[in-house]
Amino acid sequence: MSGSRLRIVCLDGPGDAIGSFQHWRNGVDIDSVTHVPFSRQFYDVCESLQARVWLIGEHPRIERIEDGHFIIEHRGNPSRGKRGLAYHLAELNHARRIVGDVLRFGADVVVMGPRPAPLVMCLLRACGVRFVLALHCVLWRKFAPPRGLRRMAGKLHVPMYRWGAEAVLCVSEDVKRQVRELTGGRCGAFVDFLPQFREEVFAGIAKPQAGSRPFRVMYAGRVEHCKGVFDLLEVAKTQREHGRDDIVFDICGDGGAFHELRAEVDRAGLASTVFLHGWCDRTQMREHFSRSHVVVVPTTTEFVEGFNMVVVEALLAGRPVISSPVCPALEYLDGAVTAVPPNDVAAYNAAIVQLADDAQRYDAVQRRSIQAGQRFLDERTSYKAALEHTLGAIARGEHVVSREISCVYRETRSPQLSFAGA
Repeated sequence: MSGSRLRIVCLDGPGDAIGSFQHWRNGVDIDSVTHVPFSRQFYDVCESLQARVWLIGEHPRIERIEDGHFIIEHRGNPSRGKRGLAYHLAELNHARRIVGDVLRFGADVVVMGPRPAPLVMCLLRACGVRFVLALHCVLWRKFAPPRGLRRMAGKLHVPMYRWGAEAVLCVSEDVKRQVRELTGGRCGAFVDFLPQFREEVFAGIAKPQAGSRPFRVMYAGRVEHCKGVFDLLEVAKTQREHGRDDIVFDICGDGGAFHELRAEVDRAGLASTVFLHGWCDRTQMREHFSRSHVVVVPTTTEFVEGFNMVVVEALLAGRPVISSPVCPALEYLDGAVTAVPPNDVAAYNAAIVQLADDAQRYDAVQRRSIQAGQRFLDERTSYKAALEHTLGAIARGEHVVSREISCVYRETRSPQLSFAGA
């Protein structure tokens, strides 16, 4: 393939891929996120390779644009809302259509997640198509391994991981462990990446004052039961029962359970200590970080978690974080995040109170937080770097070698990367 222009089909998720592309093409950031969007990093790499790209996304707004050597298309998600046999049939039909698209496009490589129907997609390997699996979330709930039919369905993915995928791009050690468990350790090259942030986005956020009151606890994310926001409401109730009105909660985000949460806040009479701010853009998030003392990320074991960007955002904003091992980010932040057992409301409450009432401990944790966040500013461990490593090798007609990132962070001039055979 060396010397010819790479042709790439990318299967994207439900995000607005066309909007993201237009922002990238215009050289501006999306104001709803603080990290460097993965889509922007993908476009950067494809542009540098001068690759011909067809990105097929699942955004519900059906639309297609062509711009230079990029085709960006929204098709919706045909399996959305379906269950059981209807879901699997929709996934099979979706995969069958994409197989035809890949062949007609003459794609050299497909970049995709764990769906649709990887067993069907894997058949393209016989036609010389190479696969890159980009995994941004764990394959199953970390503390609830699949059983029964779900476990059997998961086995259908094994051929793709074992011999279909040229490389498996993993956002965390949790993802990598699950791939190894699924495949018995036999799969394509592992290429790790971490979320990347820009330092200037967090510049100028004032340092929190440990002894100031009220002590503000911030939550940022979707308002859903599985994200643990209702557990924070239970913490607020406990604080009121103990006669404390000097700890308040700022809930930043929207979601399917937002109106239910508002009703619960009103019913419990907590409107003076629990504030619901709804969806917030980047400017509003900066304001809330500036006012906060601590950020709590209480994701429950019912959620299939990604890396969880909020953990890193809080650290870069200089805020201590309280969370649980449900969030893969914690493994990269040993000692910098206050870790509590998953789903343990009492433990979250105790951790909040301890930081609120112990200024010396708060200052020590806050200093570690700032230091720990620095590793996520390094482009050398970014998704872009992982794609350059992987797609660059494919463009040259080479095999992809593993490129893994150590969880342990040491302050050196170079990121802790290891290469297979190095």
